[in-house]
Amino acid sequence: MLREAALWAASHFATRRPESDETTRLVFETTCQWHAPPANRCIEAMEADRNAGLTTREAAGRLRRFAPNLLSNPERSVRVRRMAGLFRDVQIWLLIVAAVVSGLLLNS
Repeated sequence: MLREAALWAASHFATRRPESDETTRLVFETTCQWHAPPANRCIEAMEADRNAGLTTREAAGRLRRFAPNLLSNPERSVRVRRMAGLFRDVQIWLLIVAAVVSGLLLNS
């Protein structure tokens, strides 16, 4: 996934200056700065106007195309269910049994 993001960033945000070592520069930009491109590159990639932003029509079109930018609400779990989830692992049960046996042996 990270590789695809870096390739996407390289294709959208990398500058194309003629340099002797173009490949090294592009690799550096995609691995070190792909997350923080300059604002003008973002605006160009999003095909927006720097001063006016998106038109209402364009914003509505993108909303239909990409869906709302919302996070889904995770299902709320009860504390008991969360605690029970801790005991699903076999190793936990082995540790509990070992603690009980050790406690019984020390008390006898």
